[in-house]
Amino acid sequence: MQHDRNKVLIFRGTAAVISIAAIVYTFLSVKTAMDVAIRLCFFTEQSNIFICVFLVILFIKTIIDRVKLGRYGEICSIKHRTVHFIAVIYITLTFFVFAIVLAVPVFINTIKEEGAVMSILNSLCLHYIVPVMAIIDWIKFAPHGNRSKEIPFIAISYFPVYFVTLIIRASSGVPMVHYGDYVSLYPYPFLDINLLGWWSLLVIPIVIVLLATLAYGYMKFDGYLYKRQQKQKAEFSEETVSDEQNQLQ
Repeated sequence: MQHDRNKVLIFRGTAAVISIAAIVYTFLSVKTAMDVAIRLCFFTEQSNIFICVFLVILFIKTIIDRVKLGRYGEICSIKHRTVHFIAVIYITLTFFVFAIVLAVPVFINTIKEEGAVMSILNSLCLHYIVPVMAIIDWIKFAPHGNRSKEIPFIAISYFPVYFVTLIIRASSGVPMVHYGDYVSLYPYPFLDINLLGWWSLLVIPIVIVLLATLAYGYMKFDGYLYKRQQKQKAEFSEETVSDEQNQLQ
């Protein structure tokens, strides 16, 4: 599939800059190593750092291809396609969970704080703009047809470890969030054992089911995109052959 690499550079460059800026802004407010560790316990930050690495790599690879191969041609992708696939699944989870569960309470609590405008804008970048741009990049430019059956299991396996890590971290007694009167040792209310009791552990199977559904849905969609890519390549090849024949005549 032929693309205009200049346009892809603009898109990928914009996505990479927004992603880096949002992550940097998030960590500007931290003052100690403990604050950094706390921010890194939020899945939002983890998934955004994960996808940011891919966006930067893709941008750099596109620059190299533009210089070496010219303006038009195939668009570079990540060599480790399964890892890229999982990064897209995780950033999609960030998008959906924030939009459905967290957006309203976070907005209500943030609007009262100093610097609310920048905080809300940064939140929009982390939870909406970067995820959407990363998903678009994967849809339009990534090679498709990844049939690895390990993807759902790899995606799911991270979360039991993540929850156990949060429980161990909470034993330090250092709060992670302060929203008005709500102070918590956990990054999200639905994981707060002190608030919900051990019922919060029910989140684990819920997230596993959600992730498995996302992974399965993405794999089905990936198969559809693969067929479309193959069709477009066949059509492009036919057009190229036809043009060459016309030139010979």
